[in-house]
Amino acid sequence: MGSGADASRRAFEFIEERITTRLGQGGRIRQTALISAASFLHFTSRQGDPQIHSHFVIPNLCIGRDGKIRTIVSKEFYTYKMTLGAFYQAELCMQMQKLGYKVEEGVKGTFRLSSVDRMTERIFSKRAEEINLMSALLGAEFYTSQRGIVLLTRPTKTYTTLEERSNVWEKEIKTLGLKTNFKRWSDEQTPSTNINHVEIFRKIKSNLTEKSSYFQEKDILLEIARAYQGITGIKGIQKVYPVFMQNSYIVVLGVNRNRNIVYSTVEMHEIEKELLKLTTEINKKPFSRGEIDKSHVDLSKLSDEHQQAIKTA
Repeated sequence: MGSGADASRRAFEFIEERITTRLGQGGRIRQTALISAASFLHFTSRQGDPQIHSHFVIPNLCIGRDGKIRTIVSKEFYTYKMTLGAFYQAELCMQMQKLGYKVEEGVKGTFRLSSVDRMTERIFSKRAEEINLMSALLGAEFYTSQRGIVLLTRPTKTYTTLEERSNVWEKEIKTLGLKTNFKRWSDEQTPSTNINHVEIFRKIKSNLTEKSSYFQEKDILLEIARAYQGITGIKGIQKVYPVFMQNSYIVVLGVNRNRNIVYSTVEMHEIEKELLKLTTEINKKPFSRGEIDKSHVDLSKLSDEHQQAIKTA
């Protein structure tokens, strides 16, 4: 239980250091500020299954360096949402290993305890099963539609205590004959010191450029957290970050409208420069529509929209 609280607190400390407030004419000046927050550790899902998680309640006020109370620039919370989730998973994974549990990769950037059998995991994941079933029935494959199902089927919270739920869980376990002797693997859980950082860095770079040729700090930290899950926690991730930046040929492209530094890899930057050069050269050459119509592409089998897209290209 302490592991979950520690993991959420350390993830929150990371974003807390990045909180700013606006001041000056039009709020153009950004300044770091102190905030207050309340943390609540919960142990159950909305279906009453074991699910340790934390909530942070953050009032929209902060204290600036001049002692004045102002509002928070809350965009950082949303910008770093996925990164903080990865940080939390990495730290919780590390904490569970320190307790002696063997871990393995889970789904969507999570991890699971190796000693918990799959049947027990499914029985105590009723909410996830409900969402997956509804998503399959409705053909919801993407996050937006699945998020809609989550909100649509969300049951009302009922007040209960951990002691009450523990009694219910024990009855379920006995009735279904589930395995509960979750063995610890203390001797096997010492993090390996034989880590191939070069290979991990290569994987991080590949993941960063898989969907986009440019990225920000939040994206880099997210991929580092996922790549080093089970190897180190949040403090370790923060130490890896500057090493990765120095040894992975990352270049600065500039600053976006939200004042965030935008990066790319040397390789992707060179590719984009070549593409820009090629496009410029092609645009200088005359190219008649007749050449397109006489091309080897069989346009007759395509829709009007697809035909127009090919001709435009």
